[in-house]
Amino acid sequence: MKLLAIETCTEACSAAVYTDGDVVERYQIAARQHNELILPMAEQVLAEAQISLSKLDGIAFGCGPGAFTGVRICVAVSQAIAFAHDLPLLGISSLANLAAQVSLQQSLPSTQQKQQVCAAIDARMGEIYYGHYVTAPNAVPLLVAAEQVIAAEQLNIETAHFDYGVGTGWQSDAESLILKTGVKPEAIDAAALPRASVTARLAAMQWQDAPLLQAEQAQPVYLRNTVVHQKTTKSKA
Repeated sequence: MKLLAIETCTEACSAAVYTDGDVVERYQIAARQHNELILPMAEQVLAEAQISLSKLDGIAFGCGPGAFTGVRICVAVSQAIAFAHDLPLLGISSLANLAAQVSLQQSLPSTQQKQQVCAAIDARMGEIYYGHYVTAPNAVPLLVAAEQVIAAEQLNIETAHFDYGVGTGWQSDAESLILKTGVKPEAIDAAALPRASVTARLAAMQWQDAPLLQAEQAQPVYLRNTVVHQKTTKSKA
């Protein structure tokens, strides 16, 4: 299987090519530079992997949640490439991306059993994008409840013990999240950001069974749609 993956939903910008288990990635933390960086990154990983767009099976993209502009860029660029080369798409949650890093490729201790993971991205305005996932090695993270945007202190979590915490939400709201989830400080990676290499691996795991999208069907996940609508309505008033 050969996939191009794009992820620009946060301040991190990355592109990756997955080829039958091998991944080539370009990754850079570059807020507000995604427009300039993402296409050259995609060209670089395709060249390094020695794969043309016409030889790809499809495109995996970060569908959000995350920064409004970053999510929009990720979806739009993926749609444009897919449309131009008649390729199917598969959207991967940026929160699932973070959760998967616990077992796929990050510095937290490895494990051979299922783990409860609290993935959180700083959503500004005193809120986080939050997802509760169960992870296991070499498996797609299982979402326990719907992803949401919420103030950390307002989280209603019945299970008061999580094994890991990942994402920038652990920088902005660490005290509240530790209190709510029971995650130990040494099991937190507050610097973790979504990566295209993880997007690619997650897409490859579920490509055969997932409902693939045509270019025009790809949609962003903002979670804060109501806020955007309210702001737009007020600006027109």
